[in-house]
Amino acid sequence: MGKVLERFMVKAIKADGEDFKRSSKWVLARRGRLIVKEDEIQMNKWVFPYSEIDEAVLFKTKTLFLITCYILMIKFKGNIYQFGLNPNKFWEGELPFAVNRQEGKTGYSPFSVIIRVVAAIFILVAIYIDYI
Repeated sequence: MGKVLERFMVKAIKADGEDFKRSSKWVLARRGRLIVKEDEIQMNKWVFPYSEIDEAVLFKTKTLFLITCYILMIKFKGNIYQFGLNPNKFWEGELPFAVNRQEGKTGYSPFSVIIRVVAAIFILVAIYIDYI
């Protein structure tokens, strides 16, 4: 067991398919502590020894409020795991595992758009009712 390098509060999903993509699974994502060690990454019962990771991609994007955030995607033993990471300089530096870095926009899934529209309607109705 290697030395702990960093710990982060994250949300994570076990994704479908072969590639990084948007998913409604983020609504019910697991929450927990991602522990980055010298020889492995772990979150709860998920343990990823660096020597057994098929591929790791660190996706850098901006939130709706232009805050930088990261999504770490790990392909491991035929499965894909995605971790929503908060901004932290740790992810900008050299990491203890091989990673492909990418930048871009994640966009919004149809589910996410519907939820945002419904929330906006509720807020506007509440404001309107308050002014009557």
